[in-house]
Amino acid sequence: MFAKPRKPVVVGSRDIIKDNKRSIITFKPTSERTRLVPAFSAQTLQKNTVAKPLPHKEAERKPPARTNIFYQMYDGGNLPVRLDHISRGWQLQWTQPIESLDYEFYLPRFFEGLSVTRSPYQFIAEKGVNDLLDNCTDSIKILSNLPFLIGPLRLALAIDEPSKRRALLGILEKLARVPMCGPALIPYYRQLLSPLRRVEQKAPGLGGASGLGAKREGGVKGSERWTTQTLEDATEKVLHTLEKMGGPNAYINIKYVIPAYVSCMGNR
Repeated sequence: MFAKPRKPVVVGSRDIIKDNKRSIITFKPTSERTRLVPAFSAQTLQKNTVAKPLPHKEAERKPPARTNIFYQMYDGGNLPVRLDHISRGWQLQWTQPIESLDYEFYLPRFFEGLSVTRSPYQFIAEKGVNDLLDNCTDSIKILSNLPFLIGPLRLALAIDEPSKRRALLGILEKLARVPMCGPALIPYYRQLLSPLRRVEQKAPGLGGASGLGAKREGGVKGSERWTTQTLEDATEKVLHTLEKMGGPNAYINIKYVIPAYVSCMGNR
């Protein structure tokens, strides 16, 4: 139901109700609004101002250092290897025949150790991976574990140390030469080849004569010699291997990640 219209109360020529409303609105005291102003500023001395509260910053908590599982497994005696000290350094001995090992368990564990830089763990991880790849008689053992090897290998390739990078490139080359693994690596080119862009930027075209990553041996002037394989050489070699073993789609995927790459197959 609609409200009935109000009848004006007229006294003389004035509408008393309407005049009362108008006077109430006119003489109503205005509420003073407060303004937020920056703390410790001159504006805080003005009227009707409130200083903004200082931002509350929580204490920065550093994330806990990621403990590599490789340290724990080797120190706990859970890896079938033994480190022997010889006159030239170290020698890795396997306590079980490599052919009888469970590749599904041990191969990813050794790849996890590729990112360590402490000695002798670095030597154990790199030598262990090379031995496992060299002595594998069934490529399916490696192919089935390939998705679990890419992440640790990508993490290790990000370490900016030329000598370690060359060792890792050699492992990647061996991995590409395993039967059926070459084409299977193509979906992982973006992850594996991204760290090599810095080499490409410093030495455009790959394989230039800038000598990046070359290691000087000997301390007497005139008797110094340089290692034959620089970082550019190792990078170019592994890229050529990936192209050859990866099939017809390998080149375009390498070119996508490293635009300066030049095909080794010709007619490209």
